[in-house]
Amino acid sequence: MGLKTMVKALGLVLMLGSLFACGPKYGAVANQAAARGDWREAYDNYVRAMEQSPEDTALAAKVANARSQAVAQAVGIIKRCQIEDDFECVNRESSFVIELDPANAKVGAARHEARAALAQRALASAKAAATRKDFAEALRSTKEAVKLRPDSDVRAQAADVVKGFSADATTAGAEIVNVQDPSAMNAVSVLKSWVAVLEETVPYHPDQAPTLATAKAKLAEAKGIEQAREEAQSREREAAAAVARAAEQKARADRSRTFSLVGAIVSPGKSDGKNWDGFGTANAEVLSKVASALAGSNPYTAVASVLATPFAEFTSTPDTAGHVQLFLGGIPSQPVRLAKIENSLTPQWTGMTWPGIDILRTRVRVTLVDKDLQLDDPMGTIEIGPTELQNALQNGVVSWVDVRSQTQDQVLLLGISVQ
Repeated sequence: MGLKTMVKALGLVLMLGSLFACGPKYGAVANQAAARGDWREAYDNYVRAMEQSPEDTALAAKVANARSQAVAQAVGIIKRCQIEDDFECVNRESSFVIELDPANAKVGAARHEARAALAQRALASAKAAATRKDFAEALRSTKEAVKLRPDSDVRAQAADVVKGFSADATTAGAEIVNVQDPSAMNAVSVLKSWVAVLEETVPYHPDQAPTLATAKAKLAEAKGIEQAREEAQSREREAAAAVARAAEQKARADRSRTFSLVGAIVSPGKSDGKNWDGFGTANAEVLSKVASALAGSNPYTAVASVLATPFAEFTSTPDTAGHVQLFLGGIPSQPVRLAKIENSLTPQWTGMTWPGIDILRTRVRVTLVDKDLQLDDPMGTIEIGPTELQNALQNGVVSWVDVRSQTQDQVLLLGISVQ
């Protein structure tokens, strides 16, 4: 088998694996549900697993068993709910059983009785709502009763309830509709509710037909006003978003600067006190003078002066190299190599410039090493962020950042520029 053929075969295996991965997942969930006796969840997940593995006979047996157990559990719940006259529970559980076992006559009868009781309860709620003049709720309850038991008897009872409150409803509707301002913020909901009520009650009082017509006309007007209002608000939101985007673009442009890595000031000795060449210890007098210079108000000038004195000429110096990497909004850029600067405690680089960076969303990582023939000595990895970049911008010249804490005092200062 050639390499290309092997790669294609491996790809096919991975694709099929991902395709059928959900089968075992559903099966495992179903097994866990069955173990704790939750047969309804077990059945649902066995069915999903079966859809992924339709030829699995063992799984088919589990589906059948879970269905039987789930039905038995639901029947037990139905019996308890019947004792407590919990008709919502009976209706809910019996609907589940009938979905799995449509021929179950006993459960069908239990649901029939539960829905009959619930329909009567809804009709009673409708009468109570009409008494407190909540005609929209009364109408909703009559419709719920008919939905539960859409037979002629319940339909007739619902019609009687509506007829009973129709006079009060049409009178109240006329009073509200005639004064309703279509431009009011709640006009659509108010008029929509009254149109629904009047459509059911006006047939019992034809003289109120003009009220229904007025309600419909005002509802159409209110919908038009509401649509115009929403469109105006949408335009305002879009305009505000455009202003915000323009402001962000301007702010981003204002933050778009050119960053440059200028150089570094390196300690005359390594963190272990030895010389950079690995032989002997660093000059204690030079180290002391450098430490004092760093405590001054202008550390760079002071340290540079110390390192320029004759007694520092014989101090061991590193061959500094490394790389720079920018993270723009958290996304790393390609690292850029820093050329080796030989035998210098004040290495300087040219051309290390990155234009057009957002200084508030940029971090800079500088890694420095002392290049040796065999093993390079790490000098430190330095990270500078928006705070240092903004300070450099405010300084307007090369800014020397104290980086001793990041390099075990091996690199003292890092020179950066932001323009």
